[in-house]
Amino acid sequence: MDAEAFDRYFTARYPVLVGHVTAMWGDPGAAADAVQEAFVRAWTKRREFGRHPHPDAWIRTVADLPVARVAEELDAQPGTVRVWFSRGRVRLGVLLDEDKEPRHA
Repeated sequence: MDAEAFDRYFTARYPVLVGHVTAMWGDPGAAADAVQEAFVRAWTKRREFGRHPHPDAWIRTVADLPVARVAEELDAQPGTVRVWFSRGRVRLGVLLDEDKEPRHA
């Protein structure tokens, strides 16, 4: 898959795939991040990715893979790991907001 074809695929399918992963995870922000990361991985392997018979399935699988690995490693359910990730992102956002320096006009 060349860069132009990849760009067309990304533009057409990214919102749809974020919707699919959001339905699985229940967290739109985490889903968007995971799908974006899956697309980065697809970009680095775009020759092989372009030949995949089901590219949407590849993206969804790669997007869900980190959760599965963490769940397996911690002997937890994937849904529990998603909740932990979601809570961690919220807490990180709070901490990052606290660390912001005031802007001077």
